[in-house]
Amino acid sequence: MKKTKENRHILSIILAVILLISGVTACSNDKNESGGEEDTMAAETIIFLFPYSGLESQISQNIADMKSAVTAQGGLGNTRIVIINAINLINAKMTELVYADSICTESVIDGLMQLEFVSDNQAKAAEALQDIFLRVKKAAPAKSYSIVIGSHGSAWLPAGIDILTLTSAAGTGGQKRAFGTASAKHQISHDALIAAAENSKTHFNYVFFDACLMSNIETIYGYRNICDYFIASAAETPSYGAPYKTILKSLINHNYADVADGFVSYYADSTFPYACFTATRCEKLNELVQTVKMISTLEDANTASLSDVQKYDGMKATVFYDLADYIHKVYPASPLLDTFDNIMSQVVVSKACTKDIFTTLPTEKKIPLTSFCGISTSSPTANELALPSLQETAWYMDTH
Repeated sequence: MKKTKENRHILSIILAVILLISGVTACSNDKNESGGEEDTMAAETIIFLFPYSGLESQISQNIADMKSAVTAQGGLGNTRIVIINAINLINAKMTELVYADSICTESVIDGLMQLEFVSDNQAKAAEALQDIFLRVKKAAPAKSYSIVIGSHGSAWLPAGIDILTLTSAAGTGGQKRAFGTASAKHQISHDALIAAAENSKTHFNYVFFDACLMSNIETIYGYRNICDYFIASAAETPSYGAPYKTILKSLINHNYADVADGFVSYYADSTFPYACFTATRCEKLNELVQTVKMISTLEDANTASLSDVQKYDGMKATVFYDLADYIHKVYPASPLLDTFDNIMSQVVVSKACTKDIFTTLPTEKKIPLTSFCGISTSSPTANELALPSLQETAWYMDTH
């Protein structure tokens, strides 16, 4: 009898253990189920931001080309694309690209959202951009995010300034870097976008500026903490912008070499054969800035050679120079040139260019590319209008 009780006791223990394990398993399953939403979440949502720019017909074609690309590749896979497209200066439409029944269409998230950017109110611009990022996260949640911005661009130059005024060598500067409209009144500072990303806790896989002059070290360096890659053109970009029908698939796959080749090849084979494109890895920028600072502080600059440095504009007092060509020609005796080149090879992950680029500053003309590292710099400029603002950029302050 005693033996039977012991057996029952053992059986009770075994049963209790089984129930406990079942409970743990059930709890574990519950956790998996509650985490299932994340498991089925898109790998990435790409935000296409088109602020009002006067390029509406070109942007309309860009969106049509994106739809064609999605249809041709049979959908978006595990990627989502949300488009914020300005209708006018104060309103925009938020849509998502949807692939169904072998065709790509736009599903409207908000047909009339308020979106006004005014150059002299960058705090409001930051709030508007932050709201966009938070709304995208709610409407199209994903494990990661990237952003493409299609507009006019003026690199790090101040919001609220007409870039054409830089064609003279006189004037005073400002404090904000800009993109957006060609009008000086409705531009967005990079500071506003960076603040919006930080405040909304949005880190981007890449920031792609489909705009003029944005592959510029003063600009790129400002974005180093909110994105892994920064992709753009160091020169002026044709108003049609990126050929999304050709490059969207590579952009979705983060194949930056194919994006660069596709972008430049499109224009090289066209009646307007002028283009350049660069993808920059941001994690190496701190090494680059330290090296450039050491070169510039330890070596005497050969400023007489500045006139021979590759330029990206035709202004009377040049604002945009090729970064590597500048370092090599102005500091030719530096023992750190090999170190600089090695770091640059890690910073620039892909680049492509035609044999010439095109400038409208101050007049339309082509500029031969005898040297092309993919990134411009303005730090050596003598343009009096640009200098005050240049000296307030993080890149300038960290290299001087």
